[in-house]
Amino acid sequence: MFLLVIVNALFATTFTICKAALNTGITPVFLIGLRMSIAGFCLLTYWYLFGLTQKGKIKENLKGVILYTCFGIAVAFLVGSWVLRNTTSIKLSLVFNLSPFISALLSYFMLKEKINRKRWIGLSVGLFGFVPLALCSTESSSILKLGIFDFLMLVPVFAYTYGWVQMRALVKNGMSPIWVNGVAMLFTGVVCIVVSLVTSSIGIISSWPHLIFLVVLVVIMVHIISYVSLGFLLKRYTATFVMLSGLLRPVFATIYGYIFLGEAIRLHFFISMACVCAGLYIFYKQEASKISL
Repeated sequence: MFLLVIVNALFATTFTICKAALNTGITPVFLIGLRMSIAGFCLLTYWYLFGLTQKGKIKENLKGVILYTCFGIAVAFLVGSWVLRNTTSIKLSLVFNLSPFISALLSYFMLKEKINRKRWIGLSVGLFGFVPLALCSTESSSILKLGIFDFLMLVPVFAYTYGWVQMRALVKNGMSPIWVNGVAMLFTGVVCIVVSLVTSSIGIISSWPHLIFLVVLVVIMVHIISYVSLGFLLKRYTATFVMLSGLLRPVFATIYGYIFLGEAIRLHFFISMACVCAGLYIFYKQEASKISL
């Protein structure tokens, strides 16, 4: 449980770091290409240098790896970055908080994992925790204004969630999250870089050293530490619980804003934090009762 909190604390830095990277003039697709290719190369290099193995056979799980690569990485990141340019971050965050419910449905049909009444209560309480943050945000008035891009936000949310459910199936079959993420990220990164070079959509970079520093930072914190950790956690926890823990990210984002940007923390933050923690605790108690420690 503690590791899940740490992982989501790291994930919460993604938007801030990538926003700073985009301010250097790089295009979103080329940024994704750099992030993914570097992360994938590092993961696979680590895998082969240390002679790591996995119980699952690649041939038998190839379909799952391809699906995770296409949906969990490529579609989720590419469509997500495109949609974010045409809508507000608060809306994207709100829609992404539907991922635990989508995960619950996908896990039921794909993995035969059922959600009992107490888990549904935990999901609902956790999701409610984001409501005060959303309504009290400076962008709250835009939530009621829906456009075509707001409905398109469901695409990366579904793809992202489907990808993690697929990863849950892969690790249960003995596949290593290090190898799977390495292959998925390297393939996606190379494709994005090639597309950017062919279409001349790299951007005008104002400072390459600053950009490389930010890319390396997000690669280490998110793509290597966080993604691999979540992959291993899926051996113990259901994909739904992992998705539910993602509700902690807006909470950490608010804390980072207070520490680094001097943004005020108001009463609604503590209400949200209490609801999210309560929802996680209720769901975790149900998870823990079925985990053999």
